[in-house]
Amino acid sequence: MKQILILSCVLLLVYCNVFSQKADMLKLNIEKGEYWWGGLSAFGNATPYNVDTEISYDLWGNNQKN
Repeated sequence: MKQILILSCVLLLVYCNVFSQKADMLKLNIEKGEYWWGGLSAFGNATPYNVDTEISYDLWGNNQKN
């Protein structure tokens, strides 16, 4: 019985860890003539973003002090 309980706990931890690592993604469709101020405060000097801006940040790996 103890082995089943330990195995269940290990499987639960593995299951939770796998699904908590899913990346969240936000894709904004900015129209021509429209500007968007947002993103990381460390890169505020790069805003506003417009229709030609292509930018991506990985906050899981490096949150840039946010």
